[in-house]
Amino acid sequence: NLKVINLGSVYLYNIKKKWNKTYIDKDNITILYSSSPFRFFMANLEEITPEQNLIHKNKVLGFIKKLMENYSNLKVIHKPFTQIEQSLTKNLFAKDNRFIISSEPALNLMSEVDIVLFDSISTGLGEAIQIGLPAIVYNNHFDYDLTSNEGKKINDEFEKNHMLFYDDRSGIESVEKIINNFPNFHRNTVETINKFKESLAFPVSKEDFIRKFNMFFNEK
Repeated sequence: NLKVINLGSVYLYNIKKKWNKTYIDKDNITILYSSSPFRFFMANLEEITPEQNLIHKNKVLGFIKKLMENYSNLKVIHKPFTQIEQSLTKNLFAKDNRFIISSEPALNLMSEVDIVLFDSISTGLGEAIQIGLPAIVYNNHFDYDLTSNEGKKINDEFEKNHMLFYDDRSGIESVEKIINNFPNFHRNTVETINKFKESLAFPVSKEDFIRKFNMFFNEK
């Protein structure tokens, strides 16, 4: 049997950037789309196939296109995981200068935008939560099915609180809730965010990490 010991994350603890807004300026909205890995081969037989992943990437880009049609004052910064993804956006956003492709690390951009969008639950979500940035996830059912029972519970709570969704309509609703009443969105998600942090993304100092590590192994 495999047992995972959660001692916390020193990396997240050392993130000092903070998002300090109390509301979203409806006349000047910026969303960061930080995409997950995309490649034309599978690293292992349990991960999503390249074909399924491509379908999901295109769904997310189509969702972004709808958002930009709904909000003329919306700018989207796309941080692709690899240059391969740029070919997916070339035709869809070729004539729209509000869609910007950035080579800057996503972490460096997070404190400067209003919302961050992910296409899966990843380390980036932990980074955004540590910074305090409103984060949403356009998830896919393949990843959900692979998740542990505890992970499914957190996914379900994220979906219930509009941080996570599986279709465009629900995603647009999530964005509207953040833009129209961010304080209420924050109140509704803080409990689930804390559960996520405790399970996967709890920031801890290097000293506390070493102390917990030594305590655990000294008990063996």
